[in-house]
Amino acid sequence: MRNVVFLFTTTSIAVGSVMNTLPLRAQSAASDGKTPAFEVASVKPNTSRTGIRGHSFPADRFEARNVPLSDLIVVAYGEAGQPLPDAQMSGGPSWIDADRFDVSAKVGAESPNIVAQKQRMLRTLLTERFKLVVHVETRDLPVYALILARKDGVLGPQLHHADVDCEGLLASQPGRRERCILYALPSGKLMLRGQTMSAVANAFTRLLNRAVKDRTGLAGGFDADAQFNPEGLPGMLQLPPEDRLTNDAPSLDTAIQEQLGLKLESTHGPVDVVVIDHVEQPTPD
Repeated sequence: MRNVVFLFTTTSIAVGSVMNTLPLRAQSAASDGKTPAFEVASVKPNTSRTGIRGHSFPADRFEARNVPLSDLIVVAYGEAGQPLPDAQMSGGPSWIDADRFDVSAKVGAESPNIVAQKQRMLRTLLTERFKLVVHVETRDLPVYALILARKDGVLGPQLHHADVDCEGLLASQPGRRERCILYALPSGKLMLRGQTMSAVANAFTRLLNRAVKDRTGLAGGFDADAQFNPEGLPGMLQLPPEDRLTNDAPSLDTAIQEQLGLKLESTHGPVDVVVIDHVEQPTPD
């Protein structure tokens, strides 16, 4: 089971989400018709097996430390800055989970400096350096539907409409994050500011390692603060009990329902899966 740590600010967090979407189906070209690519990039083996394992999108860069190729693939083909859950990647040799790499890449001055674009650039980097070839196929898999918990549509006490248009804000100020964030901390705290329900569903997708589809019908951005027990969540970095906010916190499912007024309903549905057709060890640079 992959358990990735994401670094979207100076704080190590389990999930970070931004207001940009990245479709799985195609490698989108830039506005000038060129395939999105980093201006410069370095890929090196990491044999230390120690230190922080994770990635970040600071300013005009993409940085990854001590990560297996499988982590880079799920990041590159994820959505809204988040990686795919394990169930949405298939195939590949065993070394893509065993071998670790450091990646440092820089966005060109004329390229859009947004996380979704960096994900596209990462796809190009993996194609060039690892000779990665994938295809996407649709499979019928277990999913969760994120729905309103109450028939009257009343939201929970910790979920409120936001007073900011994060999509517009991040489009005009790509580096600004303090008012447009979504954190699910390993200590058991969920905090979102100005996030759409689609972004929230994406965050739950990673935590639960199962696709979560937004079926709330709620438009616009939302703010929320909730506490939950992170124990056993497959996509969450597990901390010892003494480092959690409280050991009496409810399960994530209960917290979503009681604090946010939302509900996760088990169902089945079509899910895009990235299938690895070919990959090679990179040449260090």
